[in-house]
Amino acid sequence: MRLHHLEIKYDQDRLIIENDNLKFVKMKRQKYFLIIILVILVSSFFLITKSQICTKGVDQVDISMIDEIDLSRIYNITQDLSSYWTRLTGTLECDLAANYIRSTLNGTLNVTDTTVENWNYNETVSSNVVARVNGTNLKDELVIIAAHYDSISSGGTAPGANDNAVAVAVCMEVMRVIQSMAPLNRTLLFLSFAGEEQAFIGSKAWVTQHSDEFSKIIAVINLDMIGYGEYLTLIKNEQSNWLADMMITSSSIVNVTFSKTNSPYPETSRFDHDTFWAVNIPCISIFEGGATYPYYHTENDTIDKISFSLVEKCAQATLLSVLYLGTMKFEHNWTNITIQIFSIWGIATVLPILIYKKLK
Repeated sequence: MRLHHLEIKYDQDRLIIENDNLKFVKMKRQKYFLIIILVILVSSFFLITKSQICTKGVDQVDISMIDEIDLSRIYNITQDLSSYWTRLTGTLECDLAANYIRSTLNGTLNVTDTTVENWNYNETVSSNVVARVNGTNLKDELVIIAAHYDSISSGGTAPGANDNAVAVAVCMEVMRVIQSMAPLNRTLLFLSFAGEEQAFIGSKAWVTQHSDEFSKIIAVINLDMIGYGEYLTLIKNEQSNWLADMMITSSSIVNVTFSKTNSPYPETSRFDHDTFWAVNIPCISIFEGGATYPYYHTENDTIDKISFSLVEKCAQATLLSVLYLGTMKFEHNWTNITIQIFSIWGIATVLPILIYKKLK
């Protein structure tokens, strides 16, 4: 009799355990379903918010503004910067060059909203120079032009005229033109980095200091070694391919040839665009095309080696691209988004069934 009671109790306990197991499996299944739904919603939202490559209803860019580019001013700034015997990051001369850039922007060029942002390097303080021209109705959105101002050389001096004083001069001239005209819709930032020659640590410092602004950045145009060659190369990745196409289209009236590439030349080189690519910000670098600059990182990188006719075209193309980015209206490419979302939902209809069979 006692054995019979024990058997009944055992069966009851087993039934309770089985019911608990079923409840657990059911809860686990519901948890998986909930996670899947959340993933679908987040993925769909991500696609909609990020897929704004297609642009329509673009405001007309005033192409006559390219006549405002003053090549003599670009020449003078290039000459001043390359007159420092070096702009090696961490040296006094590099700091003096940063002060020159800021004071010239603030004074001569009337770009009054300028700052110097410091960061540590080899137990010294180095600087990035930042200038801003505020926009109007979309002033929280940022268009960035960038160029490193530091230099390096295997010889006794590092004038760095083409690498990269002339690109800094072009950016400064573009800022002057934008400052003198009616404001753009978006805010224009000029970032001039030190530390590019030391694995672009200056741009890394800026990105670290401004991580809260990533969502505000529409695009970055970086200029590096633009004063030599037969044409200009646009270095881009998949995310910034639209930006390269935009620059080619917006500057079509400028008599300059652009070549798009996914790899810098030489392929072992690295640029400040790598910093922005690493945090998924659309960025292209304008670089020399065709002939290789023979005075790269030598004491012979002087102003007389620069083709200022090519530099002028680069400045005009950069200005037109800034005008375009500063006023353009982004619209979603709904066709691509629809295909992507339906693909996600198609997978989502199969995945729960597989999970259900596995847990059954």
